[in-house]
Amino acid sequence: MTTIVLRHIAVARDYANVHGHLLPGNSVVWDGYALGTWLKNQRAGAKKARENAA
Repeated sequence: MTTIVLRHIAVARDYANVHGHLLPGNSVVWDGYALGTWLKNQRAGAKKARENAA
């Protein structure tokens, strides 16, 4: 994994620890990272991968 992906994962963990969930709105910026947009894109990519595998 790239450094930026690892950083986003760390930021996501921090957000989840503070909020008790990992469902930020799309516009949420956490610790300077566009976490909401990043998670939306990660989920969309995972969904596309599952659809392509089926």
